[in-house]
Amino acid sequence: MIAIIGTLVGEVKAWTPYTRNGGPANAQMPATVAEAESIVASGAQFKNTGHTEWPDGRVHHTGFTVTLSPNTKVHYTHDGRFYEEMDYNSWQEGKNGIAGHPTYAMITSRSYHVGLVQVALLDGSVRSVTDSIDREL
Repeated sequence: MIAIIGTLVGEVKAWTPYTRNGGPANAQMPATVAEAESIVASGAQFKNTGHTEWPDGRVHHTGFTVTLSPNTKVHYTHDGRFYEEMDYNSWQEGKNGIAGHPTYAMITSRSYHVGLVQVALLDGSVRSVTDSIDREL
């Protein structure tokens, strides 16, 4: 078993689309993909630049969360185009935090490897994490 807490980095796909600047009133983790899709749909702004500006230091460019299992398909349609791998960021970092809107995110680790992602752990080892990992452990 891999302790998610000990994960330093994980695979992500560049140009992962996401929505931001809006959303539900709480930061509860979605229990289902349908709930995750509802959260993505609540974002007011669509962006197609996730994981492309690493020096920026923002979560949608440099990180991932363990909100969803690796490679989870989260569907969304924007301007008539269908996307099946969407992420979410409640507020653009630094934009509205002072007004009482903290930033929270749902950024999924994704890979071109079928059924898994590669992660580097804090001890320097690299391991595979399957899509079926139990997030509750």
